[in-house]
Amino acid sequence: MLAGRCVGSVAETANRFIRQRCPHLLKFLPKNFGFGLGLDFRESSLIMNAKNQRKFAQNMVFNLAIGFHDLELTDMQKADAQGSIRKLSKYSMLIADTVLIQSGDEPPDIVTKHSVEWKDVSYFINEKNDKDIMPPQGKHYTPEQVESQSAIMSSRLRERSKACAPDRSSLARNEKQAELMQQKLSVKRSEKSSAWSQQGQLSSRADILEVDVYQSAGEYPRDLPSSEVYVDMQGQVLFAPINGSQVPFHISMIKNAVQPDPDRTAT
Repeated sequence: MLAGRCVGSVAETANRFIRQRCPHLLKFLPKNFGFGLGLDFRESSLIMNAKNQRKFAQNMVFNLAIGFHDLELTDMQKADAQGSIRKLSKYSMLIADTVLIQSGDEPPDIVTKHSVEWKDVSYFINEKNDKDIMPPQGKHYTPEQVESQSAIMSSRLRERSKACAPDRSSLARNEKQAELMQQKLSVKRSEKSSAWSQQGQLSSRADILEVDVYQSAGEYPRDLPSSEVYVDMQGQVLFAPINGSQVPFHISMIKNAVQPDPDRTAT
């Protein structure tokens, strides 16, 4: 993966290497060996297969993925395996890393700075008890290898816990936001009810002052008839005879009025 070379040369080189070293594994190789990283996570124009004739350029970033698909497990391999692996007939493996293309003939930069030794990248899981790491039958590991495998497993468990931590923090944040929203709504409701109460008190006082046309019966019109409906235009009051007495009603309390006989002043 050098600047100026074809992207498809990676697939050609890999096929040639496997054909020379392990020809029986050639049919298990994938068709592409990774892809370029750009505006999209997987750039369709930078797929690393044998047909791609685009050129590598400086500062390009690729996800290099090499592996085998549908490898067959032999009976001997199943006998040395543990747990549910013995029930498998096929398996696959994939190794991937991020690669940064350098200038000229300078080799690409492997972004992940970590040991690739088998003891550092492999571990075994005992399905009955994850704390007890047992090697396959017929194989023995040194205490250093077992300690390394335990450290890797602990690291994996920590990564899983960290992966679950954002979900828990997000849930707690959402609950806190909902609680704050309820508090704000309660404050708004109380403020609104208080405003309505004050407004109602003010309007009721204004209504009382507005309809308070006469301070006493002595201020009624002097020409007020005793047994007829009378309208005081100046005070906007209607007098209606009820049980022999004139009772005043402000016009704001009257919904409508009907005058069926035009010869009479009012009914």
